Amino acid sequence: MERGSDKAMAKAARVAGVPVFTLYGEAETAADVEFLHIEPISARGELLGWEIDRHTHRGLFQAVFLFDKPARAVLDNQVAEAVAPCAILVPSRVVHAFNFQPGTEGYVLTMAAGWAAGWAAGWAGPKSVQRASGLFDGLMDEPMIISLEDDAQSCRALLDQLFRETRDRRAGYGFASEWLSACVLMMLARRRMGAGGAIRGDDPHTQVFARFRSMVEDHYIEHWPVSRYAQALATSESRLDRICRTFAGHSAFEVVQNRVLLEARRRLVHVGAPVTALAYELGFEDPAYFCRFFKRHTGATPTQWRLAQRERLAGAIPI
Repeated sequence: MERGSDKAMAKAARVAGVPVFTLYGEAETAADVEFLHIEPISARGELLGWEIDRHTHRGLFQAVFLFDKPARAVLDNQVAEAVAPCAILVPSRVVHAFNFQPGTEGYVLTMAAGWAAGWAAGWAGPKSVQRASGLFDGLMDEPMIISLEDDAQSCRALLDQLFRETRDRRAGYGFASEWLSACVLMMLARRRMGAGGAIRGDDPHTQVFARFRSMVEDHYIEHWPVSRYAQALATSESRLDRICRTFAGHSAFEVVQNRVLLEARRRLVHVGAPVTALAYELGFEDPAYFCRFFKRHTGATPTQWRLAQRERLAGAIPI
């Protein structure tokens, strides 16, 4: 629990830390559950000198499509060179920044994470979508760059039409926009999977793992034990462990620990609060235990890791 001056510092970090936007440069608002927006990279790129500073989005999934020129991206604490044609996927809460080449052609597609995940899980879609749901597993969980290669022309045609639908708002544009967005997600999922990756979207183990990952995202700061996740999923701890080892290569406990560690790394790099305050924000009642936890997983103390990562990222992009 946060207490005393550490609580005040933690609050200050949330206010003065990484900017949170709905769309870049626009104050955060409560995005509608069906929020969908698409714009050319040039719409903001030209105004901002083709440099987008570090920021994040809550509850929004974003895909940045490059069709002709490379870009440099910071995704959490990683610097990546994105080679066109490609898509850069940015899940909710991932801290990101971009350096684009002047005149870059491409789109930024932003959608409510829950709506996108609903398509991925086939919650409200037709049976054909439900049968394909396993294809989307993990697509919106981690930042990644997906090469478009010979699908670039088809992807661009879909995005061009989606942009026209949202701009012109002709009769039925909502329905058309929804299906075009789903087609884009399907194309990205296929590209990520590669050739020959047969899956079973109706596998109950797939559904349990997807629900577990969603629960971890909601409750990792509360440090739920695995037994509580298993109870909420109406399964046993041993079954949940087997499913996690199959899909993630880790036990259920390790999946939860890795999510806490990811958030710790993210905040150490992008939030200037003291380590003690960050420990309380991450649900640790004892900052010393947080330091031991972090060093056990990374081999460095939080302070050492923070300094090393900031030095590494300093010249990569404006942060």
